[in-house]
Amino acid sequence: MILYLKDRFAEILPDQPVFILRLLEQQPSRRAMVALFLAVLEAVRMQAVVLVQKDLFGEIALRRHPNFDAVFASGQPIAAIEKDYF
Repeated sequence: MILYLKDRFAEILPDQPVFILRLLEQQPSRRAMVALFLAVLEAVRMQAVVLVQKDLFGEIALRRHPNFDAVFASGQPIAAIEKDYF
């Protein structure tokens, strides 16, 4: 799901946001939604994305963190995550 999230950002311009509700609505099951939500949290932890909410109770958007390209450039964070699960 982290790679899925990365691919969603690859489809848009660097300064455009990705809205989390739209991503979740596209998932085929609740398990996929949970996995995507955990991937978002992991991407925030890795400092690849930033969560933005302009209004109180407004829609939550994901934006690229300035480190976005550096986080995914080496592939090392993904390998470390996969090592823990496989």
